Amino acid sequence: MIEIKFKDKNMILTVKGMHKLWTLKSELIIPIEQIEGARINPEEAAYPKGWRSPGTYIPGLITAGTYRAKGNKVFWDVCNKEKTIIIDLKKNDYKSIVIEVNDPQNAVNQISKKIKN
Repeated sequence: MIEIKFKDKNMILTVKGMHKLWTLKSELIIPIEQIEGARINPEEAAYPKGWRSPGTYIPGLITAGTYRAKGNKVFWDVCNKEKTIIIDLKKNDYKSIVIEVNDPQNAVNQISKKIKN
């Protein structure tokens, strides 16, 4: 599970609990100017595309860490695809971030509001 906060001109994604071990990260800091948008798409979040490097994948249980496909890096932390959002990025090392959050619609609304300001 990921907690989303905003500080100054950054979005801070804090990896919680055992997910730190599975993703091999404890935090991602993304400049708000690099966020293109956020959306909910459980079908796209159903399974990772590409090679895991590094991370964890147990089919039907967890997708976590960095995945690479077609020259793009995507960060994943998903157990429940129904609580997942996708954050599209520009001019960042990651092309997108696919994460599970407590309230997907609220998270998308918060991100959308921040990138419009």
